[in-house]
Amino acid sequence: MNSNLLSIFIFAFLLILINSCANTRPFLNIDANQKEVDVFAKTAGEKEFKKVGTTPYKVEFNELRKTMNLSKIPMVFEIRKATYITRQFVVVDMGSADMNLYFELEESRDLEEVDRMNKLSSRLFEAQRLIRAKNYNDGTKLLAELAQEYPYASIVYELQGGLYYLKKEMQNALDAFSTALKYDPKNVVAFRMKRFLEAKLNVTRPYQEEKR
Repeated sequence: MNSNLLSIFIFAFLLILINSCANTRPFLNIDANQKEVDVFAKTAGEKEFKKVGTTPYKVEFNELRKTMNLSKIPMVFEIRKATYITRQFVVVDMGSADMNLYFELEESRDLEEVDRMNKLSSRLFEAQRLIRAKNYNDGTKLLAELAQEYPYASIVYELQGGLYYLKKEMQNALDAFSTALKYDPKNVVAFRMKRFLEAKLNVTRPYQEEKR
């Protein structure tokens, strides 16, 4: 093959390749382990995200650029779902190949903790109601359950101490208030009741505690 034919062949090959690339329609596919996750997008210089759809999300890159007026790259995408941790990813090159992304969303621990504390508050109100109604047996049982589920919650032991005091179980009351103070040294009620019961039971405090 002479040089002219070789040049023509290479030119024809490049022309086919260029046309092929020009006709390519790359897609972005986003999905997650949760249903109907919101998908947002923006260019790197923008402040606000714009919602572009929900999962399973599929869009042609060029169409997304036109619809959202996203003329620049990199593009930043964000996926959001209530009670789950938000995820972000950056697209720095919109080439000729499809991009397939799948995310394993995790529940937000902060929200889980808020929900857990809300449940504790609700059950503490129930314990207080039982104590006011002098239903000490059910109150004792409920607070014992809460101490198992929330072993570091000072307020649980504080209520236990108050309940034991009403039942005239002074040593148990002292133990409960001591535990409450252990998990929250700033618990004023537990501190005062502990001192009161120690005096009542003639309990000698350690030297270090005397100096507090």
